Amino acid sequence: MKRRELPPRRHAETVEFDLSEGSATLRYTGTIGRFADGQLAEIFLNAKKIDTAADVNARDGAVILSLALQYGCPIEVLRKALARNPDGSAMGPLGK
Repeated sequence: MKRRELPPRRHAETVEFDLSEGSATLRYTGTIGRFADGQLAEIFLNAKKIDTAADVNARDGAVILSLALQYGCPIEVLRKALARNPDGSAMGPLGK
């Protein structure tokens, strides 16, 4: 299996979002990059509080997700495989 190469320069979109569970709310910043054809290619994800467990897990998860995308796994397959709350909403930041 071959990894799909990314162009050296590419458009990126950055968003900030909150993820709440009970009384706790975590703020994340996510940046996505796309292949030339517009398909999602990479994700960078950081929690507002740097070097916390939430931040490390978000960063590591984004690397794994990015590699899966670059090796051809469809984003919908990945989203369905991630943890969900009983109401179907995303449990973690990558499922957003």
